[in-house]
Amino acid sequence: MREALRARPSMGRMRRLPLLVLGAAGLALWTGPVAAPAGASCILSATYDGAPFVGTGFVPGDQVAGPVGPGSLPACNDTPGTPIVAEATPVTLHRVRGVAPRFGVALPSASGRAGLLVVAENPCIARPAARALACLRRMTRELLEGPSLIADVAARAGSVVEIGVNIRDARVRLKALTGIDALLQRRVDGRWRSLFHLQHPLPDTGGIPAPVLVGTPGYAVPAIGLIPGRSHPVRLPDVEAGQYRLAQEVSLNGRERWVTAVITILPPAPPPSCTNCPHG
Repeated sequence: MREALRARPSMGRMRRLPLLVLGAAGLALWTGPVAAPAGASCILSATYDGAPFVGTGFVPGDQVAGPVGPGSLPACNDTPGTPIVAEATPVTLHRVRGVAPRFGVALPSASGRAGLLVVAENPCIARPAARALACLRRMTRELLEGPSLIADVAARAGSVVEIGVNIRDARVRLKALTGIDALLQRRVDGRWRSLFHLQHPLPDTGGIPAPVLVGTPGYAVPAIGLIPGRSHPVRLPDVEAGQYRLAQEVSLNGRERWVTAVITILPPAPPPSCTNCPHG
């Protein structure tokens, strides 16, 4: 369980990837001085490691561990007569005991309690804080025990990310294969829909294949297995920013199942500014 609290654990030979992700939850009102003008009350939300988290109530201070890293709170402008503030407020977010930061983090307050922030698209977010906390801890155990998909929680459109399957039980790992094709999905009308095939590089070919649109005529998933516990690079397509899901099919002793991880796709990086340009 100690690994669940690390922001970037190592899974065997898997490249170190973050164990944190995002939330849109049950509306915790925040009146702390860093989040709002005097007299204001805002729905608690924050950005952590590039991904949006939303408040789902409060937890006692003894459930909060040390700092996990910097984050930011959006401007709160719900008080009539106060000036509009466009800048986000930097804050230090904390770990929640027994919860992987990819699923949830905490923002302590002067009252001794802490706002519980859950990553978006997480099934634990629409629950009271106590039940949300139990749900997050259960998801953390499942993440560590596997099979589970480990991936970045946020990345820019068109960038390369690492994904890998975690299988903790060595006896199972020796008999398991993962497919070489992953999927990028987005929620449409309440259901996850597959948009792109994200292909792992084939052995000894070099380069990272471009994403392939689902339904492309003539496309066939390569019938090659990969060893669990190792991460593999895939390229994200140039899609609009928002919440997506990565999905990977896993074959365990002849039985197939899917493992998933939510990812926030950010806008592409802006082009570098032009200095000393001949056109001025």
